[in-house]
Amino acid sequence: MTELFMIRCEMARFPYHRLPSEFAFQDLVCDVCMHLLGEGLERFPKGKDGGRDARFSGKANRFPSDTDPLSGKFIIQAKWTGNESAPYADAAFQRILKQEEVPKAKKLKDSGELEHWIIISNRRKHAISATKLEKELLDAVGCKSVHLRGVDELDAWLKHLPLLVRSYNLE
Repeated sequence: MTELFMIRCEMARFPYHRLPSEFAFQDLVCDVCMHLLGEGLERFPKGKDGGRDARFSGKANRFPSDTDPLSGKFIIQAKWTGNESAPYADAAFQRILKQEEVPKAKKLKDSGELEHWIIISNRRKHAISATKLEKELLDAVGCKSVHLRGVDELDAWLKHLPLLVRSYNLE
């Protein structure tokens, strides 16, 4: 790795909002999740997906941590925005999650496909509003856990995945 690349990864936010489409972001999220969860990650192509961009079943490699990874059935959703300063707290975005995504997630949970719901977005995640939203989603779906991850987590993960940074032209 070049020294300049290392410095860039340590300092900057990656320009997710400049990705060519929501599908490029979805591919990036799936690549990151393969690293976090494992090679068994199953991706779904663009189109009607019933509330899942990817799924994984088994013991995670390193999610939410190396020392205490989760096990079970995971559903992953990628939520991209072209607005680089958009927050999770955005009322319209929360309405989409609660009115459109929760019914799909509940159906997946009821059919035995969902225990851990991971939603990754290039939105800013603030502690108080995100914690509240996670609890609301968890209560509405009834699964074991809900994990909202935003731009800060994506940046931190990608600092350790320079090949992904380069392949998605995020330098």
